[in-house]
Amino acid sequence: MKKRFKTNAKCGGCVAKIGEQLNKMAEPEEWSIDLASPEKLLTIDPDEPSEAVVRAVSEAGFKAEPLDRGAACPMLSAVCPFGSAAVTD
Repeated sequence: MKKRFKTNAKCGGCVAKIGEQLNKMAEPEEWSIDLASPEKLLTIDPDEPSEAVVRAVSEAGFKAEPLDRGAACPMLSAVCPFGSAAVTD
C-alpha cells in the first residue's frame, strides 16, 4: 500500500538529498516526490513504518508529515483513525 507524506522539498536538489536516504529503504522506482503539488507530495510503496519514512526525510534535513488514514496523530501521540488531523474537545 502506498503511503503519502507532505514534505517541505522545494527543488530537484531537495529531492536528490531526500532520495539519498529513501534509497536506503526502498528502490528508486518505489518512491516519488511531486514538486508541483501544494503539499510537495512524497509517495512511497514499501511497507516501511511511517515513522521510518519521516526519520529518513528528517535525516536528509527536511520535514515529512503523514497524510494517510491511520497515520500517527501528533496531537494524540497514537494512531488516529481519521488521518493526521485530529480534533480534540
